[in-house]
Amino acid sequence: MEMTRKMIPSLPIDVAFAARATGGFAAGVVLGLAHFISLRRNASLFATGGAARAFGMQALRFGVLIAGLGGLAYFGATALLCGALGLLLARAVVLRRHRAGGEGGQ
Repeated sequence: MEMTRKMIPSLPIDVAFAARATGGFAAGVVLGLAHFISLRRNASLFATGGAARAFGMQALRFGVLIAGLGGLAYFGATALLCGALGLLLARAVVLRRHRAGGEGGQ
């Protein structure tokens, strides 16, 4: 056992740390895209008078977001912080697409 330890170079970063960071970031991007893309549909429901459906959708959006971030918190601060970073990146992407006229933008 001692011989194999000497033969394998040590990595400068912990593999578990990298997995939590990467997984948290990916989950944050997915959560963010789902949250902010569904915001458009939610706003149109409010604008067209479907307030009951809009409130239900709003509760669902926040419930999924809270559950996702809570799941990331279970894996630690690294996963949660990287997930929040992914969420912010997804927000920027959705806003940029909207401002550029994508997805029915003005």
